[in-house]
Amino acid sequence: MRNIAKRKYAAALLAAAALALSACSATEEAQAGDTTPSATPSTAPTPTEKPQAGPEPVSFDPSRLEMVDESSLQTNLAQQWVGNVSTNAYGLSGQYTLDGNDPANIAKLWSNYFSDDLLAKLTAAGVNGDVSGFGSWAIMALAPSDSTDPIKASPSCSMEFTSCNLVTTAADGSRSVSGNTRYETLDTSVPNRVAYDYDLMVPVSLTDHGNAEGVLKGLLKVDITFVENPTPGDGRPPFLIDSIKNDLVDANADLATNFPELAFAGGAR
Repeated sequence: MRNIAKRKYAAALLAAAALALSACSATEEAQAGDTTPSATPSTAPTPTEKPQAGPEPVSFDPSRLEMVDESSLQTNLAQQWVGNVSTNAYGLSGQYTLDGNDPANIAKLWSNYFSDDLLAKLTAAGVNGDVSGFGSWAIMALAPSDSTDPIKASPSCSMEFTSCNLVTTAADGSRSVSGNTRYETLDTSVPNRVAYDYDLMVPVSLTDHGNAEGVLKGLLKVDITFVENPTPGDGRPPFLIDSIKNDLVDANADLATNFPELAFAGGAR
């Protein structure tokens, strides 16, 4: 990694994101080192204020499914969902952190993809609960762009977008969303389980470099189990994610100027 101490930034990211994903609240730390107002008002909202409603559920897109066999279908669903995790504006903009790192908001965000049991576990966990056994790395969460964290949300990524993508421009001018599934690592040997490695790339801001735009890279080791949807026709896929034991390794960040082939692109609402 150029210009940035890899160990320092990887540790900072993992400390912040793992804290969120294990459902430990970062609210007190944010209040101590950040001037960002709390997303939850201390008094009842006035008629001109809107209470925090949490995220909008990400829509499930059935047109992207390849109906071959159960294993292929589940692999397709896993890849579709991980693609959403790596680009979802709710986590990448810092809004999840502002909302208190509440696993109930993860449940709401992925209510079209998760099983009823997983949704109930996340909702019941509370902000101090441990979700690592069933919901680890279910969201890619960054600190808000005005925080003092070394790695935080890019100002380019906001809740104006449904997704915050890094796109690669090829020699022929075509553009594709960055992030790569390592197909050689795909493991579907256990029924209703999909595991593989995914090269994660997300836009960030680097505090120690004058809040310059940056790129965070890491290897997301995906490990997802599925159950059959007991209520087909409810708008969710035929198989639902029932547990998540993902792990992000080798995380590091660098200045965006060192990746001229990458550009930010926000998905319109």
